[in-house]
Amino acid sequence: MKKIGILTFHRSINYGAFVQSLALSDRIQKALPDTKVEVIDYTSLVMEKIYKPKLTLRGVLNKGLYFKLLKRQKAFKSSLKYLPLSDKTIISDESGEVFRYITENYDAVIVGSDAVFNWTKRGFPNPYILNIESDIPRLSYAASAYGMEKESITKEQLDIFGKSLGGFKFVGVRDDYTKDLTLSANPNINPVYTCDPTVLLDMDYVQQLLGKTKEQVISDIKKKFGISSNKRVIGLMLGNQAIGAKIREKYSKDYEIVCLYQYLRDTKFLYSLTPLEWALCFSMFSVTVTSYFHGTLLSLKNLTPTVSVDITSFSVNNTGKIEDLLTRMDLCDNYFHLSNEKQNNFDGILTRVDQMLANKSAEAERIKLGLEKIEPSFDAFLDVLKQQIQE
Repeated sequence: MKKIGILTFHRSINYGAFVQSLALSDRIQKALPDTKVEVIDYTSLVMEKIYKPKLTLRGVLNKGLYFKLLKRQKAFKSSLKYLPLSDKTIISDESGEVFRYITENYDAVIVGSDAVFNWTKRGFPNPYILNIESDIPRLSYAASAYGMEKESITKEQLDIFGKSLGGFKFVGVRDDYTKDLTLSANPNINPVYTCDPTVLLDMDYVQQLLGKTKEQVISDIKKKFGISSNKRVIGLMLGNQAIGAKIREKYSKDYEIVCLYQYLRDTKFLYSLTPLEWALCFSMFSVTVTSYFHGTLLSLKNLTPTVSVDITSFSVNNTGKIEDLLTRMDLCDNYFHLSNEKQNNFDGILTRVDQMLANKSAEAERIKLGLEKIEPSFDAFLDVLKQQIQE
């Protein structure tokens, strides 16, 4: 039986990273039932340290939040059992060990999805660029370099990256920023847009893994975190307290306001959701307001009207990953950009939330059409993968 390995960020304490790993491995396994698909259980030492909760000065002053984050980390680690992980776990900042494991155990290797081509935090070189001396077929799926400023990349790094890409059988990228970067590294490749695999997530499979229906999961979440069943719910997944404050000020009288991932004052904080619970919880919101890419995508996957607020300064000079996604889905009227220095479009955000609350069913239909626009991008990748496995 042929084996396919996926190298990605599955161990990150990040909901989107986990869910995209699950979605991609499951979708490939179902498409190629005669193969065995595994997520290569690799991460770097540097990222293990970054994701470990720390008692900073702020943490000492707010030990309650610190222990909530510890519970969330425990929820992530307990969820690793839902991924088809390799037999061996490798935690190292060196590429040699994981490359040896790949060449000895797999007939093809896929890097992605997520920002696997951004080496800012993980250092360069690292295993995710797959500069491996082997004839094993290499492919990328929805890989991204988003967040890495082009000005910070040295010529040596670009040359090594470009040489590695030249050995790929398929270069699938998640956004135009990464397409431009890969072409500047190697103009002879043909990068292809591939949607983040989160959009391919089988929601029935998520319920099967949990052993609960979506309705049971939502009921349990509401009970655990004291969320009223008599009010509609607005969900916030934001890295900006000011936007959260505006939402609370206007809607908290008539709606229950809850927050995910980042703590926001005076909201119900769903701090210890597992990634699978997170994947389903967006279905209980009347509207989601989020500054996160995967918060946007999972909310849309649940057909929940979503206002996406980009607060990154990086996107001022480059098309951001959220804007890129919503442009492809023809949902740009749901996108707002607020730089950290110029947070001046709160009225526009609130107006769009009002419109969504008044027209949820119409917005859900627009979302369905948007998802249909990007889902077929998986097929081109799958055709190449099938060919490589058959050879």
